[in-house]
Amino acid sequence: MRMVLYDGSVVDIGGPVPDAPGYEPGGVIVGSEGLLGIVTEVALRILRKPEAHPDVLRPPPLHTEAANAVSAIIASGIVPAASR
Repeated sequence: MRMVLYDGSVVDIGGPVPDAPGYEPGGVIVGSEGLLGIVTEVALRILRKPEAHPDVLRPPPLHTEAANAVSAIIASGIVPAASR
């Protein structure tokens, strides 16, 4: 992300590593709504839309079973999604 500060200086924020550990300055800059500076360039990573799977309705008798079922679904590689 390239940004122009109030004094006219240009700063580059972020780096080549996506999801780097630590604070995420991009969220602070976007949340400042122009108070910290004006964003002039942004590099984005485009992700594929996850495949939607139809809902499976089954009331589990225990909360632990529900939590285990969700963990098993995600571990199998299925990304839960709501359909309209």
